[in-house]
Amino acid sequence: MERTEWFHAVCRCIEQQCESGGVRFIIYPYGELGLLTNDILKKRYGVQDAIVVDNKLSRYNKDVLPMSALTEEMVDEKTRILFALDNGAFFKEVYGAIPAFVPKETIAFISEELAAIVHEHDSMHGRLRRAHVYHHCHIGKYTFDYTPLLRWEGLCKSIGSFCSINETACIVPNHPRDIISTHTSFYVATKYVANDFEAVDDAFFEKKSRGCITERNHKR
Repeated sequence: MERTEWFHAVCRCIEQQCESGGVRFIIYPYGELGLLTNDILKKRYGVQDAIVVDNKLSRYNKDVLPMSALTEEMVDEKTRILFALDNGAFFKEVYGAIPAFVPKETIAFISEELAAIVHEHDSMHGRLRRAHVYHHCHIGKYTFDYTPLLRWEGLCKSIGSFCSINETACIVPNHPRDIISTHTSFYVATKYVANDFEAVDDAFFEKKSRGCITERNHKR
């Protein structure tokens, strides 16, 4: 990922986590992208006290913690771990070092590609124990198989808890959302749109059939 792309990805990730209740941040790992992430946190968002975690760097820098120093008290519902990695080659090793007590939903993947891989795996097994935000949609606790449903971002604002969603289900932007029904009789011809049920009578449908509905649609 290019530096400019990473900048925008970090800003988007931080803002999403703040909107979902995150107020404390942990940056992990702390390579080049981790340094850039910390710089953005400090200079753009005024966060000066982010915890930095990196197993290798902790050997040489006392201000950097090894993952083994992370405790349950340090990772609560208001903490977000900014996963500052976009290289899939090292992903399993770095992600695998995160302790099991860390709730999956507190890990914020800056790389959307890595996020999609992990969310797909974890959501299928119902592992996300707390409510969280995915693609700007609020997801309730223990809901799974929602990632295919949200392939078009911005169409769904929230999904409840304990939902099991069929993998073939999807929300698509192919119907108007500002009228009372998605039935074609209400919107095939914008000239005859009905904005409330009282306007829908026999005369309305007769006018519709004359004006725009084909014989096939009229029979429906």
